[in-house]
Amino acid sequence: EIRKRTTDVQRIYHNINGVLSLDDIKEIKNYLFYDEHYLSDGRYSVFDASFPIAQSWMRLSAGSFAYHDFVLLLHEKYEIGIIKQGVDQETAHDKTNVYYNYSELADSFYKKISNGKSVTEIIEEERKQNYGKND
Repeated sequence: EIRKRTTDVQRIYHNINGVLSLDDIKEIKNYLFYDEHYLSDGRYSVFDASFPIAQSWMRLSAGSFAYHDFVLLLHEKYEIGIIKQGVDQETAHDKTNVYYNYSELADSFYKKISNGKSVTEIIEEERKQNYGKND
């Protein structure tokens, strides 16, 4: 379970080459997995478990991650920043989706899997698209 992991934040920091700070990644983990929020159904609770988010977090920690996995970090960092300005979580989430729509990208990723592609194939295709064939 992600909440029990103790080395994931440091691994993610290393695996994304310090693009976000260690403190940013700690804050994102707390926000996603520990902090309580006012949810759309009226509850004040931690976020409900999400298979795509858990899988993204594990791939980020392992070092072999897809583009949408990295976007998860950007999405949450941006959303947290909006909330710190006094905006509620649901509105902050909607505003963040304009720039970093993790859900849409994750849906596309899992659609490719349902069409027969492996996670490794998808990651390799994304790497080639984003960074060129020789990198």
